[in-house]
Amino acid sequence: MNEQQRELFRIQIATYQDGTMSSDDFHEFEKSLQEDLEKAKLFMQMQSHSFTIAELFAQDAITANQVNGAVSRSLRPSHRILYGFLAMATCLIAGFVLPFRTMKSGPSGHATLTYANSCSWGGGHVPARGNYLLYHTPYDLTHGVVRLEMGGGSIVSVAAPASFQVIDGSSIDLESGKLVARMLREESTLEVKAGDLLVRDRGKAFGMEANRNGTIDVTALDGGVEIRPFNQIDSRRITYERGMSIEYSGRSKRVSEVPFDATKYEEIWPLAAGVDEVSDLIEFVPPAASLDITSLQDDHKLFLIAEQLDRQVEQEIPFAVLEPGLDWPKVKGPRRSIEPGETLSSYLLVYQPLAPTDPTIERRISRSGSITFENPIRGVSIWRNQLKRTDKVFGLPDVDYSAIEFRHLEDKATEEGLLSGDTIVISEDGRTINFTFHVGAGRDHLRIFVLPQL
Repeated sequence: MNEQQRELFRIQIATYQDGTMSSDDFHEFEKSLQEDLEKAKLFMQMQSHSFTIAELFAQDAITANQVNGAVSRSLRPSHRILYGFLAMATCLIAGFVLPFRTMKSGPSGHATLTYANSCSWGGGHVPARGNYLLYHTPYDLTHGVVRLEMGGGSIVSVAAPASFQVIDGSSIDLESGKLVARMLREESTLEVKAGDLLVRDRGKAFGMEANRNGTIDVTALDGGVEIRPFNQIDSRRITYERGMSIEYSGRSKRVSEVPFDATKYEEIWPLAAGVDEVSDLIEFVPPAASLDITSLQDDHKLFLIAEQLDRQVEQEIPFAVLEPGLDWPKVKGPRRSIEPGETLSSYLLVYQPLAPTDPTIERRISRSGSITFENPIRGVSIWRNQLKRTDKVFGLPDVDYSAIEFRHLEDKATEEGLLSGDTIVISEDGRTINFTFHVGAGRDHLRIFVLPQL
């Protein structure tokens, strides 16, 4: 933006701040923040200045009350309005700016907030300046979902309603609510305390739900998880492996195994797995003890599977590089190799329409959508041989990919020109992949490789 454009956008921000922006203008304003990093930064700066002024105003008012001997436990109406505005604006900043991951710094003793989606916070504490949570501070998430980056090397996503405290870089006290935790590295550690139950990672990912009646559910999503009750009846340390779930009763003080069920975490598992947004027609597949990919059939849905997350490769593997902003297959990126020692996360996008009930009817279906990841995209596997070679390293261990035929994309029209070729576009910031799939007799699979957390 030039200076004149910046000044016009400052006027838009001021209109938003004083509440006079129309609904249509608000949607355009929100869209511009999501698509233009420079505008998002300018918005963040102006909101930060507004926060500072409001905080000084509040402090002066409180100080004046103290001098006049009028200090009270409850805020005056003007103070309630002020703090309500601060809480609302904090969530709006988080929702607009955090997807760009522009705010990674903060004081010591904090957990970084890397995603917030239409969030609302109750109680007296909201994330400080919209980007971090302080240690030993109670937080009440009343609406939305958030993702935290912990100092101990884990990612934690939380769904409302939830009440919790971040104790330090490797521990959380969950009073109530639902979370999913994923370890970024082998040396990463995390423990979550809920009531008199301590849950510690012994693998890569787990889900946990604490209810106010004292019941706690824990599911090992990937790797293992250690459970340790703190009571007089049972204080054993028990490790449960991937595909196992337990229930702890706060009344009986007993741990019991229950059927594995990861669907209760499907709302927040994508965030923990590094996926920020998907189109409505995409369904994120929750972790399962075993998965039959061929069963993921639907005319109107695509399925996204998180395969190997933060996987370090040991051998050279060919794949296709798509530069940001380029349109495949109009511009075919260079075919390069994943180098030994690289760490990447892989995601498999699957579109498998149902077989027609009448075999004489020719089926041709088209679907378009997009996926936004937390980190930039490194490349994709498009062709049959690329998928086959990456299946062995990045595929799920219990899936027989060799049994799935006709699963690659087409770069040109097929079926005598009646079925158009598939297309892929990577956004300018490298984090969003836009696609259009055209499927006839076969199916479309696309493996996406994403860079690790910095």
